[in-house]
Formats: sequence, C-alpha cells, structure tokens
Amino acid sequence: MQLGFGRLGIETAAKALAAAAAAGCLASAPARATTLRYEVFWGGFHTAEVALVSDGGASVYHARLGIETVGLAESLSGLTVRAESWGRASGADLAPLRFNADTQGKDSENRLAVEFAPAAPARTVLDVTRRLTGAKGDDGDGDDGPRPPVPPDLRTGTLDPLSALMELGRRAMRTAAGQGPARFVVPVYDGHQRYDAVVIVKGPGRTAVDNRTLSGIAVDVRFSPLAGFRPDDLDFWRSARFTALIDPANGLPLHITSTDSTIATVINVEMPHDN
Repeated sequence: MQLGFGRLGIETAAKALAAAAAAGCLASAPARATTLRYEVFWGGFHTAEVALVSDGGASVYHARLGIETVGLAESLSGLTVRAESWGRASGADLAPLRFNADTQGKDSENRLAVEFAPAAPARTVLDVTRRLTGAKGDDGDGDDGPRPPVPPDLRTGTLDPLSALMELGRRAMRTAAGQGPARFVVPVYDGHQRYDAVVIVKGPGRTAVDNRTLSGIAVDVRFSPLAGFRPDDLDFWRSARFTALIDPANGLPLHITSTDSTIATVINVEMPHDN
C-alpha cells in the first residue's frame, strides 16, 4: 500500500511506534492491563494518535497496538493500524504464538495473521489485500507488486514486531543493570518481511515531555532488511533510525524520535495531568 505523504512521516511514525512503543510494554509482565497513549508529530504537525494496551501474567502475554492519523495526515493517507500479539513468557524469553495486523489506507486494506512455534518457521496463515472502492490503480512504482519470498530458515527463531520489539525494553533494562551487552540484535518476521532490529543501549538519558523532564535509558535502533522487501522499500528501511527513552522501572517508552528524514518525527507519551 503506497502511503504517499505517509512515506515522509506517517509510515515513519507507524514503523517507529510499532517498534519502540512496543519495546518493553510487557517488560515486567504486569498482572493487569496497562494502557499508554501517544501523540505523533511530523515536522511539528500533529499527525497521529496511538494507543497501546498490554496485559499478561507470569507465563503468558497479550499486546494490542492501534494507530490513527489525524488532521491533514488523515486526509492525505487515512492510515489506521490495529495489531495484536499473543505468546508465552518463559524467564527472560518471549515466545509468540500468533500475530494479527489489520492496516487500512485510502486505497487499500490488508489483513494479516502469522503463527509461530518453537524451532519451526513462522507461517503466514492469512494475507488478504483488498482494493477499496473508488481507489486508483497501481501508480507503477512497484509498491503493490509481488514481494520476494522469505526462506524458511530465515523465519525460524523469529519474533513478530510487537513481541520482538517488546524485547528492546526487556534487554535495555538488563543492560542498564549490568546484565546484558550494550549492542544486541532482535530477529523480526512481520508476515511479509524479515529484518533485524539492531539496538545500541547508550546509557542514561533525559528529555522533556509536556513540560516535565523525564529520565530513562537512551536507546538507538536501526533496521537491517534481510528478505521479503520490494526494491522500492529497501532504501527507506536501510535509512530508518530512531532513538527512544525507555523507563528503567518497566521498560515502557517515554519518548521516540525518528532520524531517517530531514523532517523529524517525534512520538511522545501523553503525561497524566494533576487535577
């Protein structure tokens, strides 16, 4: 699905939030649901709102992510994303069982479902794209063409985007506590594409959100695309960079900045206000 305006800001926001906002939303496996809300800004303009809900116990987890564009971005791209992940938590490891994602823009919508199993290749069991009524045809840039296949060996031992990138928060906290490396790689299969999230934990960081100074763990993330990418998408993924400030108490992201464009995409958690 070609996002147009979204390729500059909305797609960046969706990618960064799906990665970093999920990075640790279940880091401490809370016993009750936790809801976070974020605002996305592109070039200073409010372009999207995000809700992240996670719940789980000591051995299972469930995460939900929703993204909706607002204002001019909604008029131009109409992007909405709904994603869910279920899995088991065993000690320090997350093992996803199923990942669902529904994505809709002005031209088309896609329904996706991926199943995971230990020591076996992840399987895309549902992948349906529907052209919406009145939408224009393919603009010829190849964005709607067939994707190269992802070999089974590259789909083995992977995590879905929510599960895999929740691992960012978990590992960042371990590193901050002196129990993990400063650089690590998380293997991701999203049902279409296989890529690595390459993470560098920089150490203590600070930022201002909603007139408050927040402290946390500063993390840099870049993506290494491996398989399943259309040629037109490779440069975008290879150049994608973002930094996140992770809450050291629970692994939740407080602030995310994309650095893959000359126009910055900034994602801030909505801070609660005192009555």
